[in-house]
Amino acid sequence: TSGSGKTKERDTPTTIFRRTDETYLLKMKASRAFYSDVCNRFTLMPFTLRAFEEEKKAKMGLKECVTHELLQTYPVQQDAEGKPVAQFKYTVLIVPNGN
Repeated sequence: TSGSGKTKERDTPTTIFRRTDETYLLKMKASRAFYSDVCNRFTLMPFTLRAFEEEKKAKMGLKECVTHELLQTYPVQQDAEGKPVAQFKYTVLIVPNGN
């Protein structure tokens, strides 16, 4: 950040999500189709709604998935108004032979 260094969640809707280990039988057909697509395409890593060809259909199915905690949201962070915030996450893979 270029502000105080203390971030807080912003009211802007998030567009980045990740699957959880929860299970639930979704009721809406759009939700089932969306979640099936998520399970097939994004097994471990987070994804964005822009990755879907029909973003409107994805948004319809998304609500039920988030409500029942099948997907975890990554909220938008804010420090001070108009100040940029960047967050970097990475995955390290350690294999048995050390390479």
